[in-house]
Amino acid sequence: MFFWLILLMLGVNILVLILIPIGNSQIAQLLHQDNILDGCYHIYIDAGSNIGNSIRKIFEPEKYPDALLLPIYDKYFGTIENRRSKPLKHSGNMVCAVGFKPNPSHTLHLKKLETAYQKCGWNIKMMTRTGISNNQGKSKFYHAVSPN
Repeated sequence: MFFWLILLMLGVNILVLILIPIGNSQIAQLLHQDNILDGCYHIYIDAGSNIGNSIRKIFEPEKYPDALLLPIYDKYFGTIENRRSKPLKHSGNMVCAVGFKPNPSHTLHLKKLETAYQKCGWNIKMMTRTGISNNQGKSKFYHAVSPN
């Protein structure tokens, strides 16, 4: 059994570590046969990405000048220049990000963000229609449908 180590930031100075058990089949599905996280020096896991703003703050902090997370990202992931740097030959990205969001209404937006960032050479993977739990299995997801 493998575990994801998740660091949640609750406020500026409160950090919570969570271990989530995942089985071998889930790992293979997550990584799509190739390990997308190979070569990553830091891995940021966004367990509830919404529209991806936390990941955007890692790679585009100038769009969020008042974000309280920016000094934390600088401290743990290095300067923005390092986070944006393209990998050198035979080495990986400084920071890689994986986001999870079960709400299907965010899928298109998150996949567009993933594609745009990958074109920049930034290693991110958005796991849409996927949630994180401490139990293995499936769950019903309810969301409001806006009237057209």
